[in-house]
Amino acid sequence: YALNQYLKATGGLFFDTLADRAFCLQYWEAIEKAVDFILQNKNDEINLIHTINSIHEYPAYEHGFEIYANSTCCAGLFGAVEIGEALNKDVEEWREQAELVRQSILERLYSPRRRSFIKCIRVKYKSSDPIGYDAFASSVIDVDAVEYAPAHFGLIKETDLRNIKTVQRINKMLWDEELGGLNRYPELWDRNNGGYGPWLHFTCQLSNHYTAIGDQDMADKYLGWVVEMAHENLLPEHISTVERFEMWLEDYTNAKILRDSKLTMIENIRSHPKWKEGFAYVTMPLIWPHAEFIRAYTNYKHKFYTD
Repeated sequence: YALNQYLKATGGLFFDTLADRAFCLQYWEAIEKAVDFILQNKNDEINLIHTINSIHEYPAYEHGFEIYANSTCCAGLFGAVEIGEALNKDVEEWREQAELVRQSILERLYSPRRRSFIKCIRVKYKSSDPIGYDAFASSVIDVDAVEYAPAHFGLIKETDLRNIKTVQRINKMLWDEELGGLNRYPELWDRNNGGYGPWLHFTCQLSNHYTAIGDQDMADKYLGWVVEMAHENLLPEHISTVERFEMWLEDYTNAKILRDSKLTMIENIRSHPKWKEGFAYVTMPLIWPHAEFIRAYTNYKHKFYTD
């Protein structure tokens, strides 16, 4: 997916003198291996990609056919097709497989009654046949910021009503009323390293959505919050309160599930200048929110300030 974005940025299929085909050709073998790996993990009964976790790195919540992983893989397959076409490769089978996954995302990971995409179909084994008899067989229907993934990765349009309604649900249920910003999932999951709170890169992603549909007020709300949270022009992974941080630390300490690797993170949170103001800045700085902010701000500027 990322390599295809680079190819498009250098000219794609349209500007032979600019498109960096040589760079893509250099990595063609790696692309083939990546596609093979994705398709090896596709379940033919449901035409979705099976993973043990996804963007939140939380198998208990994401083990199975998860929407962010499937959207990323599907976009990657379509990207591989476009690169292959630019290099005059035979990629028709890849195109067919990508379309199967896309259609299954729109059918299997969308709830018409909820008018929203859902998080995950939990299945322990990719090879379960039928999957309904798998040990984990269940659906995770909790609201999650990554249910925006089909539009984020270009599988549907931002203006698609399924996406509009999904984002409305995310905004209603995950906007943090105390801190502002967008939480990634409900607090009840209690896997909130450093304390529950809003994540800046997901906040930027939804700002990008509001920009795309021309809702400047909501784009301002989301993007403006990210700017307000910056400390010395740097952005953390997510933000919590001191109280939420201490509650998380108590829960993990009492349960004896606090890993030694978290001790440095805890020290950094408590020593950050924002701690004295009542905030826990977790993983500071992190490159991902900076990249999402640049993308969101650039699109915002082009949409609303064309001069």
